[in-house]
Amino acid sequence: MSNNPTVEFPNKADNSSNDITKIAENFSQLHLKDNKSPDDFIEIIKELFNLYNEERSKCSDSEIVINKLDQFLKKKKQTPINIINWCLDNQINPTANIILACCYRFGKWVKKDERKAFVYYQKSADMKHAEGLFYVGVCYSEGIGVNKDENKAFIYYQKSADMGDVIGIYNVGYCYEQGAGVEKDVHKAFIYYQKSADMGDSDGTYSVGYCYYHGIGVKKDYHKAFIYYQKSADMGDAQATYGVGYCYENGIGVEEDEHKAFIYYQKSADMGNAIGTYNVGCCYDNGIGVVKDEHKAFIYYQKSANMGDSDGMFALGNCYKSGIGIEKDEQKAFIYYQRSADIGNAMGLFNVGVCYDEGAGVNKGIHLLSKSR
Repeated sequence: MSNNPTVEFPNKADNSSNDITKIAENFSQLHLKDNKSPDDFIEIIKELFNLYNEERSKCSDSEIVINKLDQFLKKKKQTPINIINWCLDNQINPTANIILACCYRFGKWVKKDERKAFVYYQKSADMKHAEGLFYVGVCYSEGIGVNKDENKAFIYYQKSADMGDVIGIYNVGYCYEQGAGVEKDVHKAFIYYQKSADMGDSDGTYSVGYCYYHGIGVKKDYHKAFIYYQKSADMGDAQATYGVGYCYENGIGVEEDEHKAFIYYQKSADMGNAIGTYNVGCCYDNGIGVVKDEHKAFIYYQKSANMGDSDGMFALGNCYKSGIGIEKDEQKAFIYYQRSADIGNAMGLFNVGVCYDEGAGVNKGIHLLSKSR
């Protein structure tokens, strides 16, 4: 949604295993230079593509997928240069082009070259490959190897969506919501989010819930918002898991249940969600759904602060100021208030002013004096 970056997790490629086998046989007869037999190499190529498709079906980040392929090759004791050469020799295969593009994009096995990454994504797109079309959209959206162009990004997302690519469909919705490369239309945004949700996409499912919660392109309905948050959480979405906890804590679309709220906040924290981590701290701090424990509150505030959460930084400042779960330290309190203020936290900014006014953790009035000069 509005606070979520455009996701770039395409679904799996649609290559024939027989085609891959034939191409691999030709390549192995000409280029295989290590101790692997041609039959071994054919099997490795087939396994590599199956692994690639399997990870794509999980909507994994492209860099994570490339790293998993790297682990696979190390396990097979296979030299990556053979795979790169295979891909270079088989550019009629759209997935080979995608793998090459990812390698150049992230500097895996080859020198990083975003322009080459774009070229190989484009080659795959020119073959009417949904994933290639999607990635060309990502390149135009983020300026990867090509000048940023939101309209072209939208066009390619739309093309991939028209071919049934679920993440392309989601990104078309995102573009309509944000007015990125196309005239803003929140109702169309909702329609595309709903389409991606119906296809089982966790981000789309969360976004439908977000739309119902905020009345974006559809009439507000807190109960439906909760239902879609729950569905997305069940798919493993961390933000949706936090959202379920928030609904339980505040009785939004569901009966209030502080213990369930804590459970979902904890789940989202375990998944690396910064806001969920902060809220676990709040629960321990205030005894919400769990026995009050100021030291655990401090630990979770610190975790969320280390993840860049401004509320976590502000709460950490409060802990140091008042000795909540940690020994009092006015200087550290000031430091964390300042950090939260630096990234836009209004309460952090206010408390920085209080610290200067009272000389708490900083020389009294020095900041105000320097401002007046």
